[in-house]
Amino acid sequence: LSSDLAAEPEVIDRFRTEALAVNRIAHPNIIDISDFGALPDGRPYFVMEYLDGETLEARLQRDTQLALDEAAPLLRQILAALEAAHEAGIVHRDLKPENIYVARRRDGDIVKLLDFGIAKLLSPDKLGSTADGQMVGTPYYMSPEQALGKASEVGPTADVYSLGIILYRL
Repeated sequence: LSSDLAAEPEVIDRFRTEALAVNRIAHPNIIDISDFGALPDGRPYFVMEYLDGETLEARLQRDTQLALDEAAPLLRQILAALEAAHEAGIVHRDLKPENIYVARRRDGDIVKLLDFGIAKLLSPDKLGSTADGQMVGTPYYMSPEQALGKASEVGPTADVYSLGIILYRL
């Protein structure tokens, strides 16, 4: 994390939240964070797997929409990642094409969900705690309960709502 951002406690909390959430889920369709900690100067860091490819947003900017035979395998992988996250008690809360990476592999494309920085843990824990009245996420993809700042009502259906908007764009 850059020195400027490392001076902001909220940014450090989001950075830590992402590493903890991703490690708690441990799924092949979610970015792998192999290490995290703090540098000698106190700045936090994490080490993620290297991905070669593009975000789903970049692909949609280029292709406008995807054919069903292209979209279906991607959607299956996104759903598998969300299922794993929800089973681990984690709601992404910022699902959008910019946070979905399509990595190229020899054996075919693989989807990786990114950016769990505002994830919410459904059981009591410090991870992702947001008070009612706070709106977090990207408005265009945000569920109604998120948009209204009703953090206590945000659950897995918020991610499903966001995925519905993504599906519409595909």
